[in-house]
Amino acid sequence: MIRALIIEDEPHAQRELQRLLEDLSQSVSVVAIADSVEEAIVVIEAHREVDIIFMDIQLSDGLSFDIFERIEVTSPVVFTTAFDEYAIRAFKVNSVDYLLKPIMPEALQAAVDKFVQHSNPKVDFEKLIAAFTPAKSSYRERWAVRVGEKLKRFTQEDIAYFYADDDALYLVPNTGPAVIIEGTLQQMCETLDPKHFFQISRKLIISYPCIQKVEKYGSSQYALEVHPSFPERVLVSRSRMKDFNQWLNQ
Repeated sequence: MIRALIIEDEPHAQRELQRLLEDLSQSVSVVAIADSVEEAIVVIEAHREVDIIFMDIQLSDGLSFDIFERIEVTSPVVFTTAFDEYAIRAFKVNSVDYLLKPIMPEALQAAVDKFVQHSNPKVDFEKLIAAFTPAKSSYRERWAVRVGEKLKRFTQEDIAYFYADDDALYLVPNTGPAVIIEGTLQQMCETLDPKHFFQISRKLIISYPCIQKVEKYGSSQYALEVHPSFPERVLVSRSRMKDFNQWLNQ
């Protein structure tokens, strides 16, 4: 008899997983069910003898990864998840068993068969948690620019675009006049969040929110209407069109 725990916060999903387990060719007994991080900790501590744990990632009071930071989990774990492909890659890299929701009987059978035949390898849960923890952004988020006797401060959200003119680099805020800043357009581009900013030409780096309109220009370019307005026609370079289209659709 395989003894199992179910850690899942949706009652329907709890019942369906228990039904699927009971229908397997192996004899599986669900000894307890928990629907939160707090309850899971109590249940796991009380049932150290279980053979396998089926654990949803998103629970009612947080991520199930919090469990591993608070107690030692010695039983093999199979995660159940509706997460995206990024999460699935993280599971695979860390040699973690997972079932993608909605759970199919064949996939569940394969997971239990794997446990019976080989048992799960010990998982480095610290490494897994790190894979799901967003890295601290290394992109520039603040600018302090001296204008006369004052120091003007800008965040990423305050900036519409940057442009180069002769040997000067300008920061154009959403409101107020442009200000001169140090550096080159290329140097600036290397420090900016590529999801928020895009260099459309040798002269301009624009933010996504500043774009008001995108129109075809000729057979192979876009003309953009930006706010605040720019004194010249704003064109996306032909060589950057493909990347620009991908950026718009991120």
